[in-house]
Amino acid sequence: MNAPDFTRSYFRFFLDFEKHQAGSISNKPPVRTNRVRVMLESICRLKHRPSDKTTVYALSAPCRTEQVGAGYNELWTQPNAECIFLCSDDGQVGIHKCWHKKDPGVMLYPPSLGPQPERQAFAAGENFQEMDLDLQMVDATPLTDFDQVAEAISGTQPIVSRIEYRDGDFDVCIDQPVKTINLAERDQLHQTDTGPIILPDLSSQRLEQADLGIDVFDLAYSAWHAPDWAEFVIRRPFKLSESISVNHFSQTRHINSTRNVLLMVGDEQ
Repeated sequence: MNAPDFTRSYFRFFLDFEKHQAGSISNKPPVRTNRVRVMLESICRLKHRPSDKTTVYALSAPCRTEQVGAGYNELWTQPNAECIFLCSDDGQVGIHKCWHKKDPGVMLYPPSLGPQPERQAFAAGENFQEMDLDLQMVDATPLTDFDQVAEAISGTQPIVSRIEYRDGDFDVCIDQPVKTINLAERDQLHQTDTGPIILPDLSSQRLEQADLGIDVFDLAYSAWHAPDWAEFVIRRPFKLSESISVNHFSQTRHINSTRNVLLMVGDEQ
């Protein structure tokens, strides 16, 4: 069995501002080009059974909105946002941004393009000169009982959580690095609590609304302690008052009939 090596897997893209107007920035770029490498947080493989087509989608680690190459005290844009990238092995890209509140009115550059959207989805060639999903796979060992999990947790090897299930016409497989895990030794129980991941909403309404496959994904955290069900908390708009809303991990989703397993990556030295 194998699993992603998240320590060596990246989303890469290249912007040439002299040749192409970037459609996701809010300031005039101080530099002429920008080549980006960002680590991956999770992978989701979607297999569409009727067509037998499998697409790999990836979520990047989060960053903050910045001006690369700007002057003193000008590197961070204000108001600052979390920025996280989605990409696929067939050339789709998504950008999710989250400010201190929903829809703060930050404008794109140039301002004639309108306000910054919280979500963007596009074919890579519309915004980037180059784009690559660099996913490294390595051998992995399934941890099949509590003692194996407990021993792995006390060690230093990376652990990957894999959640698989069927949803309509799709087979879903989500891989993520286990960054946080709980061990209840007297109860012989372990529980993941980790993320973010990309969780697909494959309802007929969401599929009809999506211009690109990458549009069906939401950010979430996953938790499970049984082999056949998992729960997720999904980032959704959350109203704090009549006039203020934020994006917050606030909606839970329970999925039954999953196949959950922990995979220890590589051989411990």
